[in-house]
Amino acid sequence: MNHPSRRVSTTIWKAGIPAVLVVAVAAYFIFRTPAAVELPKQLGELSLVRSVDGEKANEILDRMHNKEVTPATNAIGMYTGGLGEAVVYLSVYSSGRDASKAYTMMVRNIEKGNPLFTDYRTVRIAGIDASFCVGQGQNHYFFVYDNRLYWLAADSRDAEKMASELMKTLK
Repeated sequence: MNHPSRRVSTTIWKAGIPAVLVVAVAAYFIFRTPAAVELPKQLGELSLVRSVDGEKANEILDRMHNKEVTPATNAIGMYTGGLGEAVVYLSVYSSGRDASKAYTMMVRNIEKGNPLFTDYRTVRIAGIDASFCVGQGQNHYFFVYDNRLYWLAADSRDAEKMASELMKTLK
């Protein structure tokens, strides 16, 4: 015969498990630190010579867009070497969906006609779908990988190779 106190403790136990899980998940999202922003040290023959992250990177990116557009975590890397120069802009979003939304907005703004960027098209490099455009004397490639939005601005002659090198660092 089951004792009434055992039924109560079993009921409390069963009800308590979901509550503990909810609290644990909430604590994870409240107290987690932002994702570390890692830029590759090398892009083929190019070396990372300077990087900016944190609030300074946020300010630079927002200023470039003349409005606040950035997620909380961003980084900018400047590369030089045998292939010339390149800059990688990286924005880390809370989800892949948010990164894709930001990417789609960028594509729409460039596709419909943008005085700074022309010759828009989609490309596939190193197995990743990306967007390409020309502007300000450089070739630009931008794409989403997981919850990250990358934008590479590089000297025209070797930009595709630099984009490929960047994409290879992600796999």
